Amino acid sequence: MQVKPDGVARLSYRRSPRRQPPLKGSIWHRAGLIAVWDVAFTEILFNLMKYPSRSRGTALRITYENPSRSPPRPERFSDARPGKAGPSRMSALTLGLIAAFAWGFHDICVRYVSQKTPLMAALLTVLLAGLTFHLGVMVVEDGFIPLSGAAFGYAALAGLFFLIASLGLYGAFQRGPVRLVAPVIASYPILSVAWATLRGADVSALQWGAVVAIILGVSVVAALSDTATEEVPPKGRTIFYAAISAIGFAGTFAISQMAAEMSHDLPVTLVTRLAAIGLLMGIILALKLPLWPGRAAVPVLCLMGFADGIALMSVVSAGGLPDAQYAAVSSSVFGLLTIVMAWAFLRERMTLPQWAGCAVTFCGIGYLAL
Repeated sequence: MQVKPDGVARLSYRRSPRRQPPLKGSIWHRAGLIAVWDVAFTEILFNLMKYPSRSRGTALRITYENPSRSPPRPERFSDARPGKAGPSRMSALTLGLIAAFAWGFHDICVRYVSQKTPLMAALLTVLLAGLTFHLGVMVVEDGFIPLSGAAFGYAALAGLFFLIASLGLYGAFQRGPVRLVAPVIASYPILSVAWATLRGADVSALQWGAVVAIILGVSVVAALSDTATEEVPPKGRTIFYAAISAIGFAGTFAISQMAAEMSHDLPVTLVTRLAAIGLLMGIILALKLPLWPGRAAVPVLCLMGFADGIALMSVVSAGGLPDAQYAAVSSSVFGLLTIVMAWAFLRERMTLPQWAGCAVTFCGIGYLAL
């Protein structure tokens, strides 16, 4: 209350500035919120593939006419009009986007894993959790189908590449910085599309341009998110690890999709994951490294494993679809989606150039979907 010179008492107050309420809840609340949103969006994408489109009057399903495949693969995500490539390509792109969202959630969870967690033990726990998830899917889908010798060999080889990609990824990001590592790893779609071209896929110059636009957009968003100023190790080995990771991812997707063309994607993914786990166990035992990541890290690592299981299964299941290489292309946007989810749920800042990178990336995906 203030008294003015005229002797009249007046009440006065000063409105405090409106503060943004803090994000409530524990780590589990935040991770759960992101997981619910991630699962909801994934369900929407699955429904877009599974149910008929009102505008086109078709169901997005792919029929497989290859008589050499034994046993025949169940109908999935097929186009009711075999001559039209648009819906089929959109199915491959959508599977890649599902993988991107899952791997984006995986990378969000990495923020809650202590830096003191042993690298190999953490990776092993993630792979085992993904194996548990995948076995559950196979039980529900009755997916225990025997593989041919060639399909089994390709799937096991894909497991080797997957382990190489994972080790390179973890090693590169441990050394950093993100602005150096992310663009190199995000370049693996170029290798995927180049391999598809060598196998006879028809990729136009504009489609190549769309692939490059996606990679540039992801690289810009990831590079601008890194504001670290501390000293980093020499760049040569960091670039080497990142390049090895990119080659590993491209090899994983190409070889596993070749195996899925010969048989069913669920047992192919199972063999790929088992091969990666077996090789990693051998490395850990040979080097006498710890197997236990620590009690506090296990729940988060399990969430990461479930997300990894969804992502790998999505990309491998694109094998046999027309333009299957575009699943690998669209899955590469996981780094971008990690930053967008951090902006949406963790209230991290995104700059205008980063939003421009997002726009360029999704314009490229949109063109490939035409």
